Amino acid sequence: MKDFSTDYQADDRANRLHAYELEQSSTAWFLNLRGSEETTRHIVGALPRARIVRPAAGDRQWPQRVRLDFEPPPNLSELLELLTDVYVIEIKHRASLDAALALDFYREAADGTGPQPTETGEWVRRVKRYDEHRDLPQPEVDDAGKKLCEALVDAILRHEWFLSSSKVLLVPGHEPGPSASVLLGANVAEQLGRPLVGVEAVVAKRKPAKQMTTAERTGLLGGYRIKEDLAGETVLIVDDLYQTGSTMAGVARAARAAGAATVLGIAATRTLSTTTTTDRKLRESRRHR
Repeated sequence: MKDFSTDYQADDRANRLHAYELEQSSTAWFLNLRGSEETTRHIVGALPRARIVRPAAGDRQWPQRVRLDFEPPPNLSELLELLTDVYVIEIKHRASLDAALALDFYREAADGTGPQPTETGEWVRRVKRYDEHRDLPQPEVDDAGKKLCEALVDAILRHEWFLSSSKVLLVPGHEPGPSASVLLGANVAEQLGRPLVGVEAVVAKRKPAKQMTTAERTGLLGGYRIKEDLAGETVLIVDDLYQTGSTMAGVARAARAAGAATVLGIAATRTLSTTTTTDRKLRESRRHR
């Protein structure tokens, strides 16, 4: 049995749902959750008739609570199991992006060896040809891309809110031409049978996001445009890597400007750090001056 004797502490980057239970009263059903507040938004997004309510006073076991004035639908358990498998990203740019998921962290801490790529992180590294994968044969790159696509599609199919999206938005790379995120998004859209929406970068060629400072990444919030009319639609952004959130939020802002009512995002991985590599190098260099 899990130990719920301590208060739940949410991670400000992303969280899995730790546990849940359904409780029936004489007038309603209550879904008790041991997870982040962000998780409740995913449940209400999938079940618009549900309502977020306060947990019982002093309840340390279940910090989140959702009321259902209707019989829980059969697919609710599938959504809850999904939220225990993937990570709900804590949204910093709420005005642009309604909710986002990541399949896993890009790296995870390994005892004595420092953070190491997760299995999903390794797939991303292969698709993007990072470091030792620079000369990886194309069939191995394609295989990693196929695995990422299958995992993303599986998550979307298990999440009623994300599955309700009518179109998929592609995230442009830092240079002209199809980036890893564009290819991944196009494959996901094809598997789901959803039309694609082209997203243009205001500046066609720029630094790779990982080489930007956090201040430079903030510029990405206004760095995209969408010419298609998205009035009233629910759209889905597909990306390979989520770090500061500026790229996804920038694409989401462009979708809002095009009229989208709801903007959701899904990334293959979420980084451990919410600051860029460039920021960390700058801080390190200042310490050694």
